[in-house]
Amino acid sequence: MATFCMSSAPIYINGFTSYVRLRRFACKSMTKRTSDDVSVDLCRRSVNYQPSPWDHHSLLAITNKYAEVITRDVLKKKVKKILAADIITHLEQLELIDDLQKIGISHHFELEIKDILTDFHHINEINLWKCDKEEDLHATALEFRLLSQYGFDISEDVFDVIVEKIESDTFKSDDMESIITLYEASYLSTKSDTKLYQVIRPFAIEQLREYVNSDHDNETYKSRETAIHALEMPYHWRMRRLETRWYIDAYEKKHDMNLALMELAKIDFNIIQASYQEELKYATSWWKETCLSNQLPFVRDVIVENYFWNVGIIYETQFGYTRRILTIINALVTTIDDIYDIYGTLEELELFTAMNEKEVITRDVLKKKMKKILDVELKTSLEKLELIDDLQKLGISHHFELEIKDILTDLHHKNEKHLWNCDKEEDLHATALEFRLLRQHGFEISEDVFDVVVNKIESATFKSDDIKSIITLYEASYLSSKSDTKLYKVIRPFATEQLRDYVNSNRENETYQTREKAIHALEMPYHWRMRRLETRWYIDAYEKIHDMNLALMELAKIDFNIVQANHQEELKYVFSWWQETCLSNQLPFVRDEIVENYFWNVGIIYEPQFGYTRRILTIINALVTTIDDIYDIYGTLEELELFTAMVDK
Repeated sequence: MATFCMSSAPIYINGFTSYVRLRRFACKSMTKRTSDDVSVDLCRRSVNYQPSPWDHHSLLAITNKYAEVITRDVLKKKVKKILAADIITHLEQLELIDDLQKIGISHHFELEIKDILTDFHHINEINLWKCDKEEDLHATALEFRLLSQYGFDISEDVFDVIVEKIESDTFKSDDMESIITLYEASYLSTKSDTKLYQVIRPFAIEQLREYVNSDHDNETYKSRETAIHALEMPYHWRMRRLETRWYIDAYEKKHDMNLALMELAKIDFNIIQASYQEELKYATSWWKETCLSNQLPFVRDVIVENYFWNVGIIYETQFGYTRRILTIINALVTTIDDIYDIYGTLEELELFTAMNEKEVITRDVLKKKMKKILDVELKTSLEKLELIDDLQKLGISHHFELEIKDILTDLHHKNEKHLWNCDKEEDLHATALEFRLLRQHGFEISEDVFDVVVNKIESATFKSDDIKSIITLYEASYLSSKSDTKLYKVIRPFATEQLRDYVNSNRENETYQTREKAIHALEMPYHWRMRRLETRWYIDAYEKIHDMNLALMELAKIDFNIVQANHQEELKYVFSWWQETCLSNQLPFVRDEIVENYFWNVGIIYEPQFGYTRRILTIINALVTTIDDIYDIYGTLEELELFTAMVDK
């Protein structure tokens, strides 16, 4: 059987790499300047942490030759047949579930186990709730523990007769298997289960200690070993993977052990161990790539210990990604902890704390301020619409989705009469803006709101020099559907022509900012633009407006910097993954476009909360690009036919 080492998914190395820092906004109110001319002799603390006992190259060289997936699948089918068999008794099914759990393979049979326990809970309640005899104790205690562990509601009252016998000193049983099972069940108690932890647990502990300290022959030695193991720590408190390793050896010594179960447990243990080994390689490679142990020699090098800690609390095979990320987080927390505890001076640490907290705190304060404005301070519909438009174009509307939805819903229901009748040119800006925002947020609204305007355009009686209204009308025309013929056949050409005439004229009464907005709109309408690039442009444009909202401006800059920092981390992640694959070296004919692929995904999925989606899609796009280049450039017809057949098979 394999030795114990440390769910296997594609492994994406997330190392820090050199890159060109994207432009950030300097929020002057957020910065603190200190003189560079002052020379200070710093007296730093030191701690003699022991160097890491783990050699990075040895960890990367770990291999596992026992990962026999095909054999495991065959054995799983055998065990499923045993679980479903009608010939085994109620107790045998419970003991089989207990064995599956303790030898670490119950995760393959979750549905079957759940069905069996649900059946027991519903059908056998009468038998379960009355444990009148000592000989029924093992089955009752085992069923109680398993049902509690799987979330079924079960009362400690099932042990009432046993408790009465214990309290009256009439309990008689030499069956240590029952006592061990009762002892383990007592650790599945809740605060209200006073009988379990006040009566049953002390009694079971006393019985086990007496048994352990008594003389034993060869036949009882194994049960004594199990009792000692239970007294050291109950199963419910143990680390599952270490317990699995111990129980595999213990189960193998049983005279009635199931060979198929034993073989499946060993193979599965080795396969999971191989997954753990890959996760550990990932974590140590990331740590080496950061160079933190070289750049900050006072920091503890405990990346392996951090990984072991995560295996202890999240052992399930399907949570490999979670273990990797938590290991990285723990390593960074350890680094920051050592900076605070050992290296940093008080002044440095105060600056470091302020730098990390102030932007986020300020953003939260400004968000509350803007929510108050949205909820209370705006009086007219147009003021609300213009603020929503600014929030959207400044890239911060995602913080106010509920408030925006409520305002637009209210406007859609209450102001229909005002909205649906745009009789005057001076109402055009409000109508067009409301039309665009409502459509953009999924509300049903007809192009008929512009009927009067369309009639005036077609009869050449439309009179308006308000370019702001024309720009808004132009943008609204790009929210048309196929059936909206008035929008794209009448309104759009008219608005485009008006804007071009305006741009080519020299009107003295119009501001430079208005002309700049008209040119920007003609280049490409807002609805077609990449949101993050548009946000960057609009922040500059908004700052030039004479009546711009200072709180809105500062929130937009801070949020842009925070979101940009997240994008930078995502870019580091995918860039490191690409470097680790070595595809650009092994396949030099392939396009090296990992950064371009990432930018493409930011363009189509710009929302801050979809960082994981952007990373995965970037990786998929890179692999698709690689396969595309193999087909288009490198492969011969024969090679490509074989490659296609292999993929399809």
